[in-house]
Amino acid sequence: MDATEMNGESGGFMTLLVILLLLGGGNGFGNSNKDSFSNEFVYTNLNNTIQRGNDYLAQNTAEIRNDLCSGFGAVNYNMSNNFASVNAGICDNTYKTQLGFCDTNRNIDAIRYENARNTCDIITAGHNDTQLLLSKLANDKIEELRSSLQTEQLKVSQFQQNEYLISKIAPCPVPAYCVTNPNCPCGV
Repeated sequence: MDATEMNGESGGFMTLLVILLLLGGGNGFGNSNKDSFSNEFVYTNLNNTIQRGNDYLAQNTAEIRNDLCSGFGAVNYNMSNNFASVNAGICDNTYKTQLGFCDTNRNIDAIRYENARNTCDIITAGHNDTQLLLSKLANDKIEELRSSLQTEQLKVSQFQQNEYLISKIAPCPVPAYCVTNPNCPCGV
């Protein structure tokens, strides 16, 4: 404790201490053993003053100790609470991160399933479209062939009818037996 921190009580103590030291050094400034009562009074007074100083120091020391203990206790309590909240935050973040990864994995699985289903739908649609196109081409070819066959059958039928009609309407002489051509040197 400095001299600047002293309040009125401790300042009086220091003043009294200085006076007692001055008085006690020469038994009251040359009163050598004439007045033992005054020495005893000064000794008692000095003893009481020292005792009050010790009590004051003990009280201040106890207050400082209590302040330090309560201060460190509060710091310890606050640190425990803060570390508990930090720990809870870390656990919460870890849980949310894991949950986020699980959600992400589920979303990826859902996208994979949807992509597979879309791919299957596209392949099926392509297959169906190809089948429809091939069926249409086959039907067109069949119709073309039918039409062509019908046209050829009509031509054949027309030719047969024409041959029949020509044979009935304008008869040509038909030889009764075959003879070789006399004008041909090969004999046919």
